[in-house]
This record gives sequence, C-alpha cells and structure tokens, in this order.
Amino acid sequence: MRNRSCEIVDTITEPLHKLSVTKERLDEASTVEVGQTPSEVVSTEDMLELHHYEPKTDKQDDVPILVIAALINKSYILGSWIATFRQTDFVAVS
Repeated sequence: MRNRSCEIVDTITEPLHKLSVTKERLDEASTVEVGQTPSEVVSTEDMLELHHYEPKTDKQDDVPILVIAALINKSYILGSWIATFRQTDFVAVS
C-alpha cells in the first residue's frame, strides 16, 4: 500500500517539478542576447566569407578555432555559439 501511495505522489509531483524547471529555463533564455554576433570579414572567395570575431576577454589562446558551417546553413545560426567562445580565451573564426 505504501509503495502505491508513493507512486501516486511521484506521478503528481513530477510534472510540477518539470514545470518549475521549465520556468527557470525560460527565465534564463530571456536574458540571452539575440542578434548577429559582431564580426569582420577578413577574406572572401565566391560565396565563401571568412569572418573574424573579436573576443570579449583580454587574454586569448594563440590558436584560433575555425568553425565551418554547412553550405546550406547560414552563419547567423552559429552566432550564439560563437558568442559563447568570445567570452572565453579562444579566438573564433568562421
């Protein structure tokens, strides 16, 4: 009887917990800056553009990270990902 009662309580409380976690995630998502990550085009060839993203830190790693997007994708899709790298010691180039 006790196990069945615990299962019923878990069945009721689990969605409530998930709902509170979802609210926390939505609150976090609302603080994310949305928009194109600032970059400078350093080279072009046909449809290819090489962008350099300025880091947000004073210290950078000596070796840059090269990000290559699939041709069907748009570079702005990677913007938030690159923005994260800009806040670390890495230099992002795509």
